[in-house]
Amino acid sequence: MRRLLLAAALLVTVIGCGSPEPAPYWTVEATTDEQVFEVLTQARSVEACALLPRAELAELGTPGPDQLRRTEGCEVKLETPAGQGSFRLLVVAGIFDGTWGIVPDASESVTVDGATLTTVDDSRSDGTAPDGERWCRVDVKYPASVGYQVSLYLPAGSDPCPAAERLARAAMSRWVEQPPHGTTPGLPRSILTGVDPCAVPASLGATIEADQQQLGACSFTLDGTAGGFLFDYFTEAGFAEGRRDDRGRYILPDGPALMKGQLGPVFGTGDDGPLVPAVLVGGDTPTSHRIMNALLDHFQR
Repeated sequence: MRRLLLAAALLVTVIGCGSPEPAPYWTVEATTDEQVFEVLTQARSVEACALLPRAELAELGTPGPDQLRRTEGCEVKLETPAGQGSFRLLVVAGIFDGTWGIVPDASESVTVDGATLTTVDDSRSDGTAPDGERWCRVDVKYPASVGYQVSLYLPAGSDPCPAAERLARAAMSRWVEQPPHGTTPGLPRSILTGVDPCAVPASLGATIEADQQQLGACSFTLDGTAGGFLFDYFTEAGFAEGRRDDRGRYILPDGPALMKGQLGPVFGTGDDGPLVPAVLVGGDTPTSHRIMNALLDHFQR
């Protein structure tokens, strides 16, 4: 018996002295290319709709069904006592300057549970409120330059920022759970859900710079030409018209606009009809056409 007790004590000691659990990826600054790419990979696996603070949203009004916004976002309409509003949450990751959008110098930030929360409102430059619908955005940014943005839109006469800040904080407990795609029952999934947008350019030998990437998009250099594209969801009707390439595969730019290609079949329904996964490719060059065709070949195979 004494030997058994001694063995048990030794086992507890070994377990207690084991390697510490690694810190969650979002809590550590990404300083190498490998770390930046790993943060992007981890963030792509998070389902935005599963981060919605539903109980807190219900305090503002009656939420409608979840709607996908791009490949990394979720939106719900709100019926409030003052009229219709909406709430949007977008998962964000990346270290280049434009990742988090425009943040005016006058924006206020606070630190909460290791994250920097920055509030961006719609006030005019003189500090007065605009006419019409009001909006407020709160960025929840962790040290790895990853997290999410919430945007709240409310009818005229409202001040959306106090509620937007509450909603942003409420979603933090869900963020640490890292809910994967498939968490929200009934939420449609497309062929773009969770995919690496740079996988196709990389397969063609493109150079992919870590500090130029964000979720749902890819910037690259191929054949000596810089390019980029964005994944998004459009209504099926949006592909019914437009000047097409010689093979009829995608819609060509009209002036400086982007080329637009449908990557797969209908997978859900939006405000204006059935939704399809799509890509917007910048430029009208041999390289941009090469990328567009490669993306269509990959997703339509």
